[in-house]
Amino acid sequence: MTKASEINEAPEAVEMDVVKEHMNYDLIDREVAEYANATIVEIDEATNRRLKRLIDKRVMVVMVITYLIQTLDKGTMSYASIMGIQEDTDLVGQQENYIIQRVPIAKWLSGNIILWGVTLALQAAMKNFEGLIALRAFLGVFEAVSQPAFTLLSSIWYTREEQGGAVTFWFMMNGLNQILGGLLAFCFSFIPETSPISSWQALFMAYGILTVFWGAFVGWWMPDSPMRAH
Repeated sequence: MTKASEINEAPEAVEMDVVKEHMNYDLIDREVAEYANATIVEIDEATNRRLKRLIDKRVMVVMVITYLIQTLDKGTMSYASIMGIQEDTDLVGQQENYIIQRVPIAKWLSGNIILWGVTLALQAAMKNFEGLIALRAFLGVFEAVSQPAFTLLSSIWYTREEQGGAVTFWFMMNGLNQILGGLLAFCFSFIPETSPISSWQALFMAYGILTVFWGAFVGWWMPDSPMRAH
């Protein structure tokens, strides 16, 4: 065999029968369980780069934007506190500080994003502390899904060598939120007092409606597992 033929010949996929014993299969869906227990397949570098680009487009984009929206949503109460929410909802003293303070994974994530968007938007209609604290509690429940889901998504879609970079990339949205959140809140503060809704109400409604649309897009765009990807 000549050197030219050796170079042009694509490497064969090598399968290794390795059983992954660190997974609790009762907590994940059937397809993910099959994927986690599948034989290891080695592919060439060019194919690996092409697959990573596809995964970045379908999975990483969702994780990054969703985490950004989540961090923005978390900051709404802080910005609303300087827009008059305390007076409008009769918050007393430090009450606002208490407020601040087995399924297909993509569909589960999508459903929770939509629910937290609805919950966030509903805060614009609240007129008292009790209503706000109840909605913030539900908001925390729905948003709590994000980080565990992203950690699982990063481990499913990315190789062991790529997982550190993937997690770092979506976690960076915490920093971007500090910049973008303040800028957006500054824009909402220009809503005149004669407007039918207060600036803090507009903030909750805008973020909530945007989050609902994004949740619906996530459910349509992101596959639940590599086996369902096209």
